[in-house]
Amino acid sequence: MKFATTLIIFLSASVMIADQVVDPPVTAETLVGTWEALPEQHPPLLWHMEIKKEGVSYLAQITAGTGCIVRPLLSSEIKDGRIRLHFGKASSKEMPNDAAPDIWVIGKGSAVADPPRGVIEWKSNDAPADAAKLGVYFIKGTWTRDVAEASKVAEKAIKEQTPSPK
Repeated sequence: MKFATTLIIFLSASVMIADQVVDPPVTAETLVGTWEALPEQHPPLLWHMEIKKEGVSYLAQITAGTGCIVRPLLSSEIKDGRIRLHFGKASSKEMPNDAAPDIWVIGKGSAVADPPRGVIEWKSNDAPADAAKLGVYFIKGTWTRDVAEASKVAEKAIKEQTPSPK
């Protein structure tokens, strides 16, 4: 079972069941903020996107145990909940001779500004096929930090339940 997909379904169901409200399509205003995606892969790959109202926005890509690649946002189009974000080529400090290709985040989403929440489904990428990450979900916020903390709490709880060797 894919963790991100399960989380999206749970979050979507929780919002619809609790409030009977469907979030409106993402707009330029509701796109502003931090978004993260964690596709199920081994080792894990994190996409971290910071969209600013003013100034340069960025998309960071990091696979656990490797260097971080950061790309600047070159252009964006947002209409009726459909987005097209073009992030430029980049290289990482750890891999200076490896140029990372442009990334296009093309998909659709919904979001609200207050409280900040949203989901963007990254459906396609104009970059070479091997760079495309189809069916990836960005969730607004730094939710992966919460998952990391929950993992530590779960590990501690199990250790507390484990009998000590005699």
